[in-house]
Amino acid sequence: MVTPIDTLGFILRSNQVGGRLLDAVSPYLDADRVKYKSKPGSIEVESIEYKIDNLTFYIADDYLKLYKGSLCKWSLGNNVQSMTGRDLNDAVSNLSDIFHLPIEKASITRLDVGWNIITEQPPECYYPFLGQLARFQR
Repeated sequence: MVTPIDTLGFILRSNQVGGRLLDAVSPYLDADRVKYKSKPGSIEVESIEYKIDNLTFYIADDYLKLYKGSLCKWSLGNNVQSMTGRDLNDAVSNLSDIFHLPIEKASITRLDVGWNIITEQPPECYYPFLGQLARFQR
């Protein structure tokens, strides 16, 4: 059975690659996708937020972090399919190519898995049988 991976968060630290990450990736980033962040009153860039489709990365001198978005949706085009280990390896390889960094050395900070359930009725018919979830409206 394949465990469907949806959201994967990771962090790659500068000591894993041997250098300042912001300097390392800057030449390879599409300027239209960059949101610069500086300390108040400073013109020096402290970090950047970088978007690739539905993925959002936070990049500073000492780390690169994937903190938002579905890796499955980015890699496969949707999050209905099950992402296999090979799909995950391909996605990590593609991100390594984009950033010119060894993303495979990153530490996983978040892993969301999920399954699709084929039902006979519309989802709303099943809601009364599900438990309550704080701060969530069906």
